[in-house]
Amino acid sequence: MSKIELPICKLTKYFSTMKQFIKKFVGEILLVGGVGLFSYNILGFSYHTSNRRGDYYYYDSNTLLIIVVGAMLIAVGVLIIKNRQKLY
Repeated sequence: MSKIELPICKLTKYFSTMKQFIKKFVGEILLVGGVGLFSYNILGFSYHTSNRRGDYYYYDSNTLLIIVVGAMLIAVGVLIIKNRQKLY
């Protein structure tokens, strides 16, 4: 019985530690995730060549949605970090 309980106890302790880590750094995690989404998708534009109008560039609607989500994550991450600095 003790062999079965020992890994479960370690696993519970590990999850508790990870939960504390995520709570402590949630602003930074959101900021880094937002920057990653935003910068990866901001370069995801497409272009079309036309004889009449020449070349034009555009974003796919899904790419625009992911860019907006990235910008929102950046804003929320910055707000969390700023409020935490004011509270402590």
